[in-house]
Amino acid sequence: MKKDSKKRSLIEVGSDVVLGCAIATVMNYTILPHYIDTIQTGEFWGMLSISFWYVAASFIRKYCVRRWFAKRPKILERFK
Repeated sequence: MKKDSKKRSLIEVGSDVVLGCAIATVMNYTILPHYIDTIQTGEFWGMLSISFWYVAASFIRKYCVRRWFAKRPKILERFK
């Protein structure tokens, strides 16, 4: 297996961070309004369920970004 170049890794990480920020912003507007009472009371299990949504989204996002970069080496050859 070929080792990733530093530029390719930087592009992958940058893409992942930008995408993650966009997804988190959308999640803030869609998920958090359902948890207003939970946030105000600080209920442990409610806060844990909010964390679950963000962890699940980040896991799926990172997996998809990693697979996309692994399958498309030719697209990023120009950055070598």
